[in-house]
Amino acid sequence: MKIKFNFLILVCLGMNGTNAVLAQTKKFNWDAVHSNINFAVDYLKFSETTGRFTKSTGSFAFSKADFSDAVVTVEADVNSVNTDNEQRDGHLKSPDFFDANNYATIKFTSNSFKKVKGNNFKLSGQLTMKGITKNVVADAIYLGENADAYGQTHSMWKVTFKVNRQDYKVSFTKNNATGDAVLGDEVRLSINAQFILSK
Repeated sequence: MKIKFNFLILVCLGMNGTNAVLAQTKKFNWDAVHSNINFAVDYLKFSETTGRFTKSTGSFAFSKADFSDAVVTVEADVNSVNTDNEQRDGHLKSPDFFDANNYATIKFTSNSFKKVKGNNFKLSGQLTMKGITKNVVADAIYLGENADAYGQTHSMWKVTFKVNRQDYKVSFTKNNATGDAVLGDEVRLSINAQFILSK
């Protein structure tokens, strides 16, 4: 009887320990008000054109303090592209670029979250744009976790990475009189990501 009793205690402790681990899982939702997705591309070789997506959604969940099991998703609404020029924005939504009528979103889903040093991480995942999915690796800096004036807990990140737009058939191009490409192929993305703890 004593053996059975001790066994039951161990089982209960094990179950409680499992529940404790599960209870530590944090789930966050994208803070669309304080997050922003920005991009920049070379223009006329020596300058650059910048823009952003003003509508986006996402989520962030993890249970380990080093974020090694973290899962992140971020989705941008292509029709919200904004380069501070209405005519150019219209062209970006056309089949020459994003083809917004057929591909309304750009989505990133993580598959690996690795600590490099301190608050610096390598974030790997799949980026889907214009119906094409490619693996990308981003640099992610953890800025911290803090509460706002309303008691909501925020997790804050700075994420940067580069893609070649030709890989996603965002392929419009023209050359100037000297033969230089008017628009570069490398697109540099910078994301100020904030997530709010789900209650």
